[in-house]
Amino acid sequence: MVGVLLVAVVSGCGTGVSAGQEYADERADEMAEHLARNFQRGGFALHRLPVEVAYALRSHDSSVIRGVQLLRMEEQEGDTAVVEVRISVVTEAESVSGFRLGEAREAARAVRCYRYEFAAHGLDGQAQVLPDDCAGRDPLPVPLPPEVANLGDDDDEVVRQALATGAEPEELERLLQRDGVIVRAGSTNGWVGVALLVPPPGDDCLMGRRGPAGEVEVWFPPGVTVAPGEGSCDAVTAATAGAQRSPH
Repeated sequence: MVGVLLVAVVSGCGTGVSAGQEYADERADEMAEHLARNFQRGGFALHRLPVEVAYALRSHDSSVIRGVQLLRMEEQEGDTAVVEVRISVVTEAESVSGFRLGEAREAARAVRCYRYEFAAHGLDGQAQVLPDDCAGRDPLPVPLPPEVANLGDDDDEVVRQALATGAEPEELERLLQRDGVIVRAGSTNGWVGVALLVPPPGDDCLMGRRGPAGEVEVWFPPGVTVAPGEGSCDAVTAATAGAQRSPH
C-alpha cells in the first residue's frame, strides 16, 4: 500500500491532478486527435459539412463513435466552418504488485470538449480544448452518411468526357461532384489529374488525367495500389499516372 500511495503522489506531483484523472484526460485527447485524422481522411469539402461530420464521427458500421457527441456544426463567412464535440472517457483502476512507480491509478472519468476549425482546404490547425462548462450543453444528432456509392463503367465514361472538355481542376470537381463520392482535381507538370474516391466503408477509386495535347487516360487502380502504406487516390497520383498496376 505504501508503494501505491507513493505512486499517486509522484504522478500528480505539482499538477493537482490524480494519476487516474490525468490518464483519462490523455485518452480523451487521443480520441480528439483520432477525430482530427478522420476529418483529414480522403480530403475535405467545406460545402458538404454534414457529410464530412458524418464520416468523421461515425464508425465503419455507421454507428456514432462511442463516447463522442456533436455540440456544434456551423458554416461561417469567408469559407470557414466550426465543429465542436464532447468526448467522454471512463478508465478503470489499475493496481501494482510490488514497488513499480508509474503504474497505479484509480478509476476516473474525463469529459472534455473540443473545437475543430476548418478553412476551404480542410482542417485548420489542431483540435482546441474548450472550457469545462461545455459539459452541460445539449448534444446535436450526428448526421447520417450517404449510402455507400459504387464506381463503374458509366463513371469511367463521365470522367473521360469531363476531362475532354478541357475543364480546369476547380470546374472538374464541380462537374463530377455526386453524393457519396469525394472528387479531387489538380495539375502537375502540365497534366490535369482527377480522382474519385468512395470513403469508408466503401473503397472504390477511379482516376483520370489530361495531357498538354488534350490526350485523356482513365483507369481503375488495383486496390492494393491505393491501400494504406502504398499510395493515395488523389489528384497528384492521377496527374502523374500513378497506381496503374500492382507493385507486388
